[in-house]
Amino acid sequence: GRVGKLIDNARQFGIEPDTAENPADSVTTGSVSSGTGDSSSLGGFVLRGSTSNVFAALSAKATAWVQTPAPDIANYAETQNLFQDVLARIETVNSSQRKLLDGLRRQASEKIGKIAKVLSGLALQDEAAWAQAVGGPYIPVDPANAFDAHVDALDASLALLAEAKKTMAQVPVANPVKGAPLSSPFGLRSDPFLGHESMHSGLDFKAPTGAPVLAAADGKVIDAGRNGSYGNMVEIDHGNGIVTRYAHLSKITSNSGDKIKRGEKVGEVGSTGRSTGPHLHYEIRRHGQAVNPVSFLKAGRSIASSL
Repeated sequence: GRVGKLIDNARQFGIEPDTAENPADSVTTGSVSSGTGDSSSLGGFVLRGSTSNVFAALSAKATAWVQTPAPDIANYAETQNLFQDVLARIETVNSSQRKLLDGLRRQASEKIGKIAKVLSGLALQDEAAWAQAVGGPYIPVDPANAFDAHVDALDASLALLAEAKKTMAQVPVANPVKGAPLSSPFGLRSDPFLGHESMHSGLDFKAPTGAPVLAAADGKVIDAGRNGSYGNMVEIDHGNGIVTRYAHLSKITSNSGDKIKRGEKVGEVGSTGRSTGPHLHYEIRRHGQAVNPVSFLKAGRSIASSL
């Protein structure tokens, strides 16, 4: 039952039991699952995830034994073999479940590592503090408590992964206009109106008027309206000093104070304000300073499978 609940939890993060880890001659067949009706046979016992009970399976096996001709209990060797068979089957279940738990924990750890690496690469170490918060005395695992240790380790890894994904959800790594080509990069450029060298504080995405503009991360709308040369603009606060701006919009579909999720529409592409044609001017600012969104977009592509 404990294993089944952990499998259910792991699946919420896109983590599945790795049945490929079992050797070809393993007693495991099919796929371990929970709540779906599918099952796995481990040494003759059927596991059904969170709705199963290994002891009930053992009971059923014992009942089958009782219905067969009783062994001669005076025959020590025969009785010994009977109980050794029971113990061997129980250990098979234990061993298989420990391997399954370790496989899930390893997948969770890999996802955590990828997210921590991305945050570190974006110089967001403060947000990745949870990934470094480890320590404590070394205490060897008591074999009698090995199963509990494996369960607790996976439980802790999934909790850490949940925290990592929560942090990552607030980092603007998604493309605000899907499929739109870049028409002007971040940095120095010739001003399109004056022809003088100027600093471009964001990225321009060329797209037709009315194309949906999507939030790059979870956050809260702190400004939605007309804003000088930006034209119609939406500004979202993602926490930890990170803000995104979506400018020159033809239409604003969000309001100041709205809580926004990554991928949610906040407006439509336009050419309001200081603009030569339909496009989205997109900015990322950290503690008030404009930073190059390209590094965030690259990070988003590298971490897409873990989000």
